[in-house]
Formats: sequence, C-alpha cells, structure tokens
Amino acid sequence: YILSSIAGGFGIFMVYPLDLIKTRMMNQRAPRVNGTRLYYTSLDCFQKVIRYEGFHGLYRGLLPPLLAAGPEKFVKFTVNDMLRGVLSKDDGSSTQFLTEVVSGGCAGACQLLVTNPLEVVKIRMQIQGETARMFQTKGFEVPKGLGLHYMSFTQIIRDFGMTGLYK
Repeated sequence: YILSSIAGGFGIFMVYPLDLIKTRMMNQRAPRVNGTRLYYTSLDCFQKVIRYEGFHGLYRGLLPPLLAAGPEKFVKFTVNDMLRGVLSKDDGSSTQFLTEVVSGGCAGACQLLVTNPLEVVKIRMQIQGETARMFQTKGFEVPKGLGLHYMSFTQIIRDFGMTGLYK
C-alpha cells in the first residue's frame, strides 16, 4: 500500500501541470474576455498560468489526487485480484479473456467510487479564479460571482456535500 501510494503520488506530481492545462483548455466555456478566448493553445495556457498565478499555479488542486493515490491503487488491485481468483478456473489453466475483462471493469468501477469525489474537488481547485484573474489583468470589471478568493479543499467538500461530489 505504501509503495503504491508513493509511486502513484510521484506519477501524479510529475504530470499534474499537463492535467491542469488540459482541464483549463476544456473549461473554456467560461465568459470570454472582450470576445476573445482565454487560451489559444496549450503553450498559451501554460504561459498564462505562470504569468498570472506563478509557478505554484501549475499545481493548484494537487492535494486531492495525492490523497487518492494510495486508496485508488489499493482498491483497484485488490478488487481485480480478488475477482480474478473467484472467476478463474480452479484447474490452474490460464485466466480467460472474459475473466480479465470483468475483473478489470469491476475494479475500475470500484476505483471510481473512491476517486470521483476527489476528482471533482481537484477540478474545482484547478479552475477557480482563472476567469476572474483574466478579467482583472485585462482591465475589465470582474463580474459578480467570479471573486478572486480561492476555496480550500474542505470548503469545496462542505459546499458540495457528498451527493454533489458524485454528480
């Protein structure tokens, strides 16, 4: 459990800036500044995050996936191994393709039950404040509801509630 948590956490840390850029590029439904897009390319997004939020902005929302790394891998591997053992033949023959598909699918579904709430929090932390910051830096008035404060991990969980974290 500990080694999979460390390995998973290191992997998440290394690719997290790319995940943040992907999330921000996908979230461009936000209001446009003066009729223009917030980001034109991934490189443009990266540069604007560094310029407006600093280097630490690339890691905004990192805590939820780091917290989920250990339980996620533990649940996934445990359910997969358990189902493979239950569904495979007892005669020692190789595991059948259908057994692999069912075991992997069920393990992935169980993994989502653990990680989805933290994924929702992570995405909220990644996108909060970006639009307001862009309005402010371009000299426009920040629309109501787009304040520049950043909500904490616990505030987001409190505001959404358990049912909201699974929507």
